[in-house]
Amino acid sequence: ADTAVSAPPSDVDGDAAVFCLDVLIAVTLRNRDRVRVALPHVYALLRQLVQQAKTPSPLAERAIFEVLRLARRLLPYKDDLSDELLDSLRLMFALEPAVADAFLERIVRELDALVRECADSVHGGKGWETVCKLLMASARHPDAAVHGFNALQSIVEGAISNTAEKQKEPDAPNTADANGNASPSEGAEGADTAVTPTTRGAHHMRPWNVRSCVEAIGAFVDAHEGGDDRSVGAVDLLGLVAGAVDGWCGGNTDGGAMASAAAKTMGWDAATYPGAANSTTEAINALRVEMTSSVWASIVSTLKRVGETEERPAVRDDAVLTLQRVLLASDGLNAPATHWMAVTDGVLMPMLEALGERVRTARGEQKVFAERTARLGVSCAAKAFLQYLPAMLTTATPPQFAAAWAKVLERNAQVLKHARSEELQEAVPEAVKNMLLVMSAQGVLAPGAPEGIWETTWKKAAAIDPGLTPAIVGAK
Repeated sequence: ADTAVSAPPSDVDGDAAVFCLDVLIAVTLRNRDRVRVALPHVYALLRQLVQQAKTPSPLAERAIFEVLRLARRLLPYKDDLSDELLDSLRLMFALEPAVADAFLERIVRELDALVRECADSVHGGKGWETVCKLLMASARHPDAAVHGFNALQSIVEGAISNTAEKQKEPDAPNTADANGNASPSEGAEGADTAVTPTTRGAHHMRPWNVRSCVEAIGAFVDAHEGGDDRSVGAVDLLGLVAGAVDGWCGGNTDGGAMASAAAKTMGWDAATYPGAANSTTEAINALRVEMTSSVWASIVSTLKRVGETEERPAVRDDAVLTLQRVLLASDGLNAPATHWMAVTDGVLMPMLEALGERVRTARGEQKVFAERTARLGVSCAAKAFLQYLPAMLTTATPPQFAAAWAKVLERNAQVLKHARSEELQEAVPEAVKNMLLVMSAQGVLAPGAPEGIWETTWKKAAAIDPGLTPAIVGAK
């Protein structure tokens, strides 16, 4: 065990080298109780083989997939080696471009299988980061992308369980003696309960892997492999991630269990969150701060960017609709009122401005699509503004709120200015009317309101539609 394992000399027969490597891995897998001793030497050899491979070859292929096989076979049984096994997958980042391209489809297919079979054995954020970065690398590959996206779906939605697959070892074509397969009694160790083939298990998102998941999903949103349907599917995954984050931060569905686990796993600064390690309530509060400022903000930023800049209408529209759902279903964040002021000013208003500019510059069929997206954007901005209006009123000074409200009216007017479709020409005044009615009912919009909001509102509203007068709120 103390003797270093070296890569074979260049003059060694390739078939013999492949055979010897196969035997070495088989012996390693058959000695699970001593694998901690053998693994560093085995990985040293595999690292040499992978790094020395300049072009695809049988030996390079075997080395690559033995790295994956070791992780896939040992993860369910060796929790204490989880980090080391997953860290070994970073060897894939050292592949030469020609080698990576030749084997990427199979690499990602193996990763998909690893996620489905071993996700419960991946405990730390670093391991998930490695897996997600490899999946992200597949997003633009014509053959690998489908497997990468399937793996992300398994993480976010839960893997589809298949009894037949669970009973079949991943290396079934080889014999038990050759590949180190467990005996029937060993194979039962850690096995899942069989379920209907179409049943999805629980998702594998956790606070410590969700950022990596969002980054990987974003790559599939932007990629064109798989067409619009796959990009739309990736946008929908972002919505599901946001829903999970909201649930964790609310603490209602699990009693704060996920927040408490995050406090132990993520190593939060004790000075910043002094009570998080010992109090469920404090852990939930800490998780809210962490998730709102990072993962949730990243999801919203991605959806905004796609809604503003994506050239594919179906993907763009779905991003705006998903953004609306995310914004309207974020009560669990318990975010401060200043957060919603920042969302209005930094997300909703810039998006309306960009959508209005797209309507102005689009021509022909693209103008029809641009107006449809703008109509969705107008609805999204109005509904989100109204939902968080009470919160914003508690934190904004009268001048701040007056400025924010004036900007809402101006951006809607900008969208309407170049509208040609009847649908958009009706949608903007209707959205503004709804906001006026709600603000009046809440006493925000009334004669004598601070900062001249009453007078300014009706002046700007009339520029949008002459029918938007004080009469709609019962005033003369």
